[in-house]
Amino acid sequence: MSLKIKEMLTPQDGLFVQVLDFHQTSGDLTQRYDPSQADPGFVANEKQEPDVLVGLNHQWTETERTLFLAGIFDDTLSFSDPNGSTYLLSPSARPTVFAR
Repeated sequence: MSLKIKEMLTPQDGLFVQVLDFHQTSGDLTQRYDPSQADPGFVANEKQEPDVLVGLNHQWTETERTLFLAGIFDDTLSFSDPNGSTYLLSPSARPTVFAR
């Protein structure tokens, strides 16, 4: 979803607003020689909600302008793999792998 607004407030002042919302779920996208080696349980989720841009433009003269752009971005990326290995980390020991 996307919303984009451009508006002239006065002959010298302009406003720009853009709001974006993005959700995507994907699986194992790694290219392999043997497709049967793909991990069917792997799931990746990405959410960008909401991303907001606000811009202001003021024209003082024909050759002088002030531009201001501010934005907020919130991006979350998560993975789950029920078939994956479990890693335990300890500050004093080597990593240990427990395979299922």
